[in-house]
Amino acid sequence: MQRVIVYVKIDLQKITENARTITNLCAARGITVIGATKGCCGMPEVARAILTGGVGGLADSRLSNLRRMKQAGIKADTLLLRSPSLSETTEAVELADVSLNSELEVMASLAQKARALGKLHQVVLMVDVGGCREGLLPEDVEGAVQNIEGLEGIRLIGLGSQIGCLSGARPSLENARLLVQLASQVEKTIGRELAVISGGSSIHLRMVEQNRLPARVNQLRIGEGILLGSDPADGRPLPGTSQDAFTLTAEVIEVKWKPTWLKRERGHSAPEERLVSEDPTLRCQAILSVGTQDVRIEGLTPRTPGVSIIGASSDHLVLDATARPVKVGDQLVFDLRYPALMTTMASPYVRKEILSTAVPDPP
Repeated sequence: MQRVIVYVKIDLQKITENARTITNLCAARGITVIGATKGCCGMPEVARAILTGGVGGLADSRLSNLRRMKQAGIKADTLLLRSPSLSETTEAVELADVSLNSELEVMASLAQKARALGKLHQVVLMVDVGGCREGLLPEDVEGAVQNIEGLEGIRLIGLGSQIGCLSGARPSLENARLLVQLASQVEKTIGRELAVISGGSSIHLRMVEQNRLPARVNQLRIGEGILLGSDPADGRPLPGTSQDAFTLTAEVIEVKWKPTWLKRERGHSAPEERLVSEDPTLRCQAILSVGTQDVRIEGLTPRTPGVSIIGASSDHLVLDATARPVKVGDQLVFDLRYPALMTTMASPYVRKEILSTAVPDPP
C-alpha cells in the first residue's frame, strides 16, 4: 500500500533569485535588506539561499530559529524581530547582534546580561507610527531614549516601525516621514547620528518601487517578498520574482460522490463550519491527507484546474473535484500564501523536500 505523503517542496535557487532582485531594488535607493527567516522557521538551507542573494543580515522573531541557524554554522549579522521576554534576555544577547525593543525594563535586562557576558548588544527602538502593534507612542520616544543612553551594555543604533501586520493599515509617506522626523529629534537629544532607520517590511516594497520612501529610511526587514515574491498588502507578484519557491503536495485518500453542502454553522469544538442541510445534487468530493493542524487552509490555492477547496478539519482537506475528477493516490499540488507557508514549515507532520538545485555559498 502506498504511503500517505504530505510535503513542501523548496526551490532554493528561486529564493536566492528573489533575494537578489529585492536586494538590488532596495540598494539602488540606499536601503539595506535584512532577510527575515521566520516564514521558514530558520531553516538553514533557506537562510543560506537568502544570504547568497546579497542581503545584509538575517532576522527572526524566535530565538530557537536563530539558534538553529547558528548551530548550522551560518555566519551573518542577526536581528531579533520580536522583543525578548525578560526570561530570554540572556539568550537574546548570546544569539542576536541586534534586537527590536520597546520596553525599558527589557532593555535594562539586556544591558545587564550583556555586561555579564562582556558584550555590547545593539537595540533598535520601535515606534508605533500607525501599525497599532508594538512600539512607543511618538511623544514618549525622547524620554525613553534618555533612559536608554544611560544603560551600559547596550547601544541604541536606530528607530524602527512596523505597519500592516496587525491593523491592516497600508504604509504611507506620512508615517514614514514621522519615523524620520523622530530619528532627527533623537539624534539631537543624544548628540550622535543613528545608523539605522528600519522603516518596515515587505509591505513597503511598493513604496520602494515608486521611490516614495524618505531617503533616510535605510533598512527594511523582508520575509514574504523574498520567500514568496508577493506583496502582503494585496498578494500581487513583485516584479522579477518567483511566487512558487514553496509548494505543498498532499495525497488523495478518498474520492466519493456526495450531496452538496447548502448551509453551515459554527460548531463548538471546531473552528470550521458544520453541515446543517444538504442539496441532493451529487458532486465529486476528494479528501486529502492534510488539515488545519498542518497548514492555514485559507492560504492554499490548488494548482489543478477545476478543483476547489470546500473546507477542512484538523487532518482532512476536502475538495470539490466535480469538474476535474481525481483518484485515490493522486498527489495534488498547492501554491502557498504567507500564513500557509509559516504554519506548514512549522508542522512536524509535513516533510520538507529541498530541490537538488545547487546554490553557491554566501559571499
